[in-house]
Amino acid sequence: MSTTAIALNNIYIGITRYYLPVVFVIGLFTNVANILIFSHGRLRTNICSWYFICLSISQILSLFFNGLYRMIVTGWNNGYDYSQISMDLCKFRIYGTILSVVLSRHFLCLILLDRWMITSRSPSLKNKSSLKFGRWLILFSFVFWMLFSLHVPIGNPSVTLSSGCMPPLGSTYFMFYTVYTIVIAILPLFIMILLVFLITKNLRNRGRAIHPNAFLIQQNSNNLSIQKSRSDFQLIRISVIQIVCFIIFNIIYSTFTLYFEVTSSAVRVGDRLPIEIFVYNIGYCLLITYAPVTFPLYILASSVFRQEFKEYCKRIYQHFMRIINNA
Repeated sequence: MSTTAIALNNIYIGITRYYLPVVFVIGLFTNVANILIFSHGRLRTNICSWYFICLSISQILSLFFNGLYRMIVTGWNNGYDYSQISMDLCKFRIYGTILSVVLSRHFLCLILLDRWMITSRSPSLKNKSSLKFGRWLILFSFVFWMLFSLHVPIGNPSVTLSSGCMPPLGSTYFMFYTVYTIVIAILPLFIMILLVFLITKNLRNRGRAIHPNAFLIQQNSNNLSIQKSRSDFQLIRISVIQIVCFIIFNIIYSTFTLYFEVTSSAVRVGDRLPIEIFVYNIGYCLLITYAPVTFPLYILASSVFRQEFKEYCKRIYQHFMRIINNA
């Protein structure tokens, strides 16, 4: 192993040993906080909030399958991978990794799709942004991707532990997996950018970002409609800012995943391979880093989210004080 390869490997070991545990702990607590806040108060009545909840669940899965796995194998276990002694563990790890990534991108697209519908002038599109329709869509999304992702553990019987449970070069499944990887790397990003453009266009065409009566559906109080429109507008702001951050934190991982699939048959000499692996691992770390970023992003971008967070903390404090007083 060359000096460059050793240096890059030591840097990556240091990142997984000292940086990723902090990201894992913060990401776990902040995504649980996201789930609790979006499922209470005013936000829970908006289907977009439930898409955010599903996104946080996907991020938690990513923290365990991507972050915790790398911490154990590279940071704490001197590179010894327990999944390499069991084909079932190996396939389960790959399945969970791919499922968490595709679910995150799927729900990010659904968040933007919902915001596009809510800013549309079409009443039929606005009606699709409802709890009834959205809950069925969420159920279908989880079931579909959990079943479709089964192609990873059961679709290719010729995988081996030595290959990391990845399809062998030249096989039929390898061609399918390459196309699949390219699609899930490029298509969601294209859809997100397109929907951000359409949302921006809808808002400009309306003359104002959100008219207070645009979301008034048989409400008896104008104050309630204004509050609802305010929540909708701030969810739009959160959605757009979040997508920008997602693209920034995922660009290296997506690019190098695509690069490795396209150049899998290329012969790598010298320090090319360790450098490429190092950059890919850094991209993976940035992908994991995106998980704890969402909570402070929501806090900074939305006064409604901040208010719900304060009220939830207040309820926890009052509940804690009642327990102390009754003790």
